[in-house]
Formats: sequence, structure tokens, C-alpha cells
Amino acid sequence: MKCSIWPLDKCKQDCLTNSLDRYWRQCKERRCGFKVFPEHLASCTSGPKYFRDIGLSKVIILERRNHTAQYESLAKAYATGDWGWGLGGSVDPEWRNKHPQEEFERSVNDWYSTLRELYNTSLHVYVEDYIALPVQRRRVSYYLKSDISSPSLT
Repeated sequence: MKCSIWPLDKCKQDCLTNSLDRYWRQCKERRCGFKVFPEHLASCTSGPKYFRDIGLSKVIILERRNHTAQYESLAKAYATGDWGWGLGGSVDPEWRNKHPQEEFERSVNDWYSTLRELYNTSLHVYVEDYIALPVQRRRVSYYLKSDISSPSLT
């Protein structure tokens, strides 16, 4: 099967599963990881439970603390096509109109709340803390290297 997990709205469960299977086979590192967005799981029958169902042993939930900044960043990316690697990304000048900020932030809060509940032995880290605080980077490293399933918050 040849398919892509991008663009997000074209991602289907069999494609996601195939892409992840290929990823795991090709990763030669001791630990491998990837980012997943809610839209990746939209076609999966188990939704956000997908990764639990396929048996992933460790999950790091990486959340932006400032959801307003996240919204503004997405709105700018959709408006300009610059997704952080230069121009040429997806453009949707109506994205802001189609996704009111209040609705977006409620959806983001619901998504992360669901993930924290489903993956209650996961590590939850805020992006801003990971970038700014060495202790957070050490915490992530410790979690990945250890056999623990639920890391300490200190």
C-alpha cells in the first residue's frame, strides 16, 4: 500500500497503520517517535485510543500551554503557507473564519483532556517548559530511557 499521512484530511486508518508499521521497521534507533495531530486519527475507528490499541508502551503528550498563541500560529501558517520550513505549505485564507478561536481552544482543551485520561501513565509536558527548562528535558530523557510507565513530576 502506498499512501501518505499528509495532508491530514486525506489520512485514513489503514494508511496511518501502514505508515507507522513502515516507520517502526525503518527506525534503527533504540527509541523512535513522531508527532500526531487530532486530524491524523479522525478516520481511526478507535480515535485517540488508536495508539493504546496498537500497543505503544510509552506516550509523551506534548502540549502548548498557550492555546491562544497556538491558534495565532496556525492562523498565520494557513494565511501565508509558511509552516516553519518556508513557503509552500498548505494555504487556506478562510481558516480563521472557519475556525473561531473560542471553538478551536475548546477543541484543543478537549483533545488534551481525552489524551491525559486515556494515556494516564504517559508523560505530559508543555512545549514552553520543554524549551525553557532543562529539568523538563531531563525528565523526558529519563522517561524514555527507563522502564517506568509513570514518571515523577519532579
